[in-house]
Amino acid sequence: MFVELLKAESSRASKEAAVAALLTLSCLNENKACIGSSGAIPLLVQLLISGSNQARKDALITLYNLTIFLANRPRVVRAGAIPILVHLLSLRKLDLLEKCVALLYNLSSIEEGRSTIARTEGGVAVLAEILETGSIKEKEHAAATLLLLCTNSSQHSQLVLREGVIPALVSLSVSGNPRGQDKAQKLLQHFREQRQKDTVLSHSAPLISCSQGERLDFDEAMKKNGKKEEKKGESRRMHKSRSGSLGFIWKSKVTTLPLYQC
Repeated sequence: MFVELLKAESSRASKEAAVAALLTLSCLNENKACIGSSGAIPLLVQLLISGSNQARKDALITLYNLTIFLANRPRVVRAGAIPILVHLLSLRKLDLLEKCVALLYNLSSIEEGRSTIARTEGGVAVLAEILETGSIKEKEHAAATLLLLCTNSSQHSQLVLREGVIPALVSLSVSGNPRGQDKAQKLLQHFREQRQKDTVLSHSAPLISCSQGERLDFDEAMKKNGKKEEKKGESRRMHKSRSGSLGFIWKSKVTTLPLYQC
């Protein structure tokens, strides 16, 4: 019944009522599989584009709840959620940025999600930007997502490094919350180990040392990542200039709404 109410021919009020009901149901673990297999996920993703402000908010949180159940993650990716989430993050107008990044983190736990983030225009760039300018929780989720991308693909590691993330990771590793510090330190350690492998051929020094409790060398981090900072700035400027081309999917003005708590 709720799925039928989410379809295009339904009224705005019906869609809002249906997604609100699904949000409540999605908080219970025993309902996640049933909702995921009901055909609701593509309709919820569509609401991120065309729904009212309330429906968008509720759809986003519902999708996050559903992706706690592993089998729903490929469904959300295949429904086209990742490019939409990247666009929403680039707008920086929602009070739900944290939930957007958290949803991307859930989706990055599967190979299909990671590859989609990497090939989505602005996908890595917007995560790198959040790593610099986001809230503590947003930075934590961004670092966790980038860690999954990098540790599962050397190509993804290069994409992330080209965004000049080292200084932001160094900062997060010493000033973030415990989980953010842990993810940042692990990602720095990953880059250090990759650099050490390169020294077998190039005889270069490791990129950075990031052992627990050790004072991190900001100057060294900046030196090693300097050229990538330039590319990062250029990449982000291009992304921001192009993001207007996606504006047609976000026609309604977004208002600040309280976050639903399950």
